Amino acid sequence: MKKAERKKSIKKQVITCAVLAASLLLPISTSAASAPYTLYQVGSTADKATSTSFGQVYMGGSTDVDEAFKWMI
Repeated sequence: MKKAERKKSIKKQVITCAVLAASLLLPISTSAASAPYTLYQVGSTADKATSTSFGQVYMGGSTDVDEAFKWMI
């Protein structure tokens, strides 16, 4: 394959990828405006100050540990 043909091929691939990426992102931006759901708030609307602390749960390869999920939440 000649150098000029290779450049054309690469350019065509880049354009194809850009069009594909744009077509995949387009539905995301337009779907937010017409959400098929309604949001509700339950409880007090007053702001509440809470404290948080760092933590990690490493789990996998066996059964879930309910106590770990309770602590994480």
